[in-house]
Amino acid sequence: MTILKFLRSRLILIFPLAMFASDVFAADDMRWFKNETACNEVKITVLSYCQNDVDEMVNTFCVQQKLILENSDKKIMLSNLLEKEPSRNEFHSVRSLTCVAGKNNKPYIYFSLGNGGNCNDCEVHATMDLNGRWKHYDRKWFVSGSERKYIDRQEKVWWKEDSFYLKNKIENVEK
Repeated sequence: MTILKFLRSRLILIFPLAMFASDVFAADDMRWFKNETACNEVKITVLSYCQNDVDEMVNTFCVQQKLILENSDKKIMLSNLLEKEPSRNEFHSVRSLTCVAGKNNKPYIYFSLGNGGNCNDCEVHATMDLNGRWKHYDRKWFVSGSERKYIDRQEKVWWKEDSFYLKNKIENVEK
């Protein structure tokens, strides 16, 4: 087989995939959304660059999500919410967050992330303190000992609490 025939056979397979990918990632289909809430005295802002699906009320297919934590001292902490996303085939984006009672009465932010599917790994959870330090992300832990045991026990309660859902309602021009 000549190189030209080889390339032509691969091009026939690659071209439709390239066309599909360009439709999925088209800039016109993506928008920045801004959601704000609070946990204790900390203002929480989530900026999400997601597929602009007007039929879907909750953020789906977000390729970027930024978290801004701002306390009363005007101290601002910025974090990439997807920085801990494992390099598996699943891609999750934050769909909701809950302000929960953390260890020693210090609040945590409990995140629910999903990829839009219906499977065991389609929804994962993560925990962060109000200083922007990760406690865990899915099965990966960043704390040990008693704090890990506490979070493990509390998760069964946290996922039942009222959550703040990130909705596709407020477009944000400033990133």
